[in-house]
Amino acid sequence: MSKMEYKYEDTLKAWLEQIGQEFMDADCYNVIIDDISADSYDGFIAFTNGGLALTCHDNAYFAECRGFSKIENEYLSGHLERANKDAIDDFIQENDKLRALNEEPGFDILKHFQQLEDDYNEFKRIQPTFEGFPMMPEFNETPGNKLREEMHNYISDHIQEGFDFYYKIRVQYYKADNPRNDSGEDEIFFMFLINTDYTYGRDKHDNLLYERNVLVRDLAPKVLEAIHDDIWELFT
Repeated sequence: MSKMEYKYEDTLKAWLEQIGQEFMDADCYNVIIDDISADSYDGFIAFTNGGLALTCHDNAYFAECRGFSKIENEYLSGHLERANKDAIDDFIQENDKLRALNEEPGFDILKHFQQLEDDYNEFKRIQPTFEGFPMMPEFNETPGNKLREEMHNYISDHIQEGFDFYYKIRVQYYKADNPRNDSGEDEIFFMFLINTDYTYGRDKHDNLLYERNVLVRDLAPKVLEAIHDDIWELFT
């Protein structure tokens, strides 16, 4: 494939950089913008006439802490629920007292943990605060709260370690004679994706969230603004 010479390429890169900064401000991290090659090489067959690709790293644990978006809830919550259950099971197996309790007939370990959480939230509600943080040293030292903190830390470490996911924006150029071109004119194809191949981010695990095809002759600031707003609505 030959690269499409496109006079607005700097404008598109600046547009992606703006979105990348907005992702960073929303607690994503490690935003990368790469060129999409118009040339084939070992392990890669070019199918576009060039373009740009933004990849934004995020973490499912931190996303849940700040509050899942609708998209994140759809694509991440099931994975996270299973990971939480696995982490709790491992935590129980590594704690002799909990393992013994869990083997007693009628004992529900999840209800036990939930009661500890409810006790913590109730104590926090009625206690005075300093700079927004509850002042409750006597409660912090109780065996139940120490167990609650150990469990939270264990689950947090478990999920943070292996649950990075990725947002991707691809801006792909197609010349009029490209077999994938839809219009018979030079065009630019925009895609927004979420990738749930945790840690690795391989393309086969991309999930398409949004797409829009724009003729080069129709590209204008108001079009980029509309695409930005569509993406941002999905992201938030």
